[in-house]
Amino acid sequence: MLPRTVATQTPHAISHPKPRVQSSKISPSQYVLNYHSLLINDPQQKLATSVNITRYQNGTRAECETERNSLISAVTKILGAKHLHSTFRFPQDDVIDSTKPFYKVGIKRAYQGKGSPSEIADVIRLAWRCGRIGKGKAFSTIDQYAKQFLGLDCNGLVGNYHASRRGYPSRCGARANPASCCRGARRDSSGRVGVRPNWRRRPTYRSNPGGPSPRFAMATC
Repeated sequence: MLPRTVATQTPHAISHPKPRVQSSKISPSQYVLNYHSLLINDPQQKLATSVNITRYQNGTRAECETERNSLISAVTKILGAKHLHSTFRFPQDDVIDSTKPFYKVGIKRAYQGKGSPSEIADVIRLAWRCGRIGKGKAFSTIDQYAKQFLGLDCNGLVGNYHASRRGYPSRCGARANPASCCRGARRDSSGRVGVRPNWRRRPTYRSNPGGPSPRFAMATC
């Protein structure tokens, strides 16, 4: 048996994943399906399922903030830390993958309706690890937990979609400063400030999650 190793936390200023290169660019409708058939794959926790994210959530809700704080507290206790750094990993002998970093800003975004598919999946994996989901737990199924706490708003969907086209896992990953991941502008290679998405029509995400996906328009500012 391997000796128990100490959990690692990375106290950097940068708390977002490195950019990933996407081999192909997906359409908006294909990207929306990532939320409606969100894969939760964690072999070490024996998790292999999918969940349908359908809640329209515009901003923070009190119950989501309460759950987020509870989750952060539970993770901090498991890691044996006084405070949870912006980036953290689990120890090697834990049931969750120790090579996979987690990001506090991504957890926050997931509970505030801004999360990318990978950020929402991370929250579900953490909730399962912390005993929030499962037989005899507060929520017996992942679907119940997701419907209660995890959703998305229009800005989160559009921002994450465009970030994915640039090779980032989330809108926050496209920012140099994670604290401003949901606001502000970003200069492109031509020096123009930002790319701001607009809707061509009212999105169908809230009322008809199984229907046609929203269309996207681009407007530079």
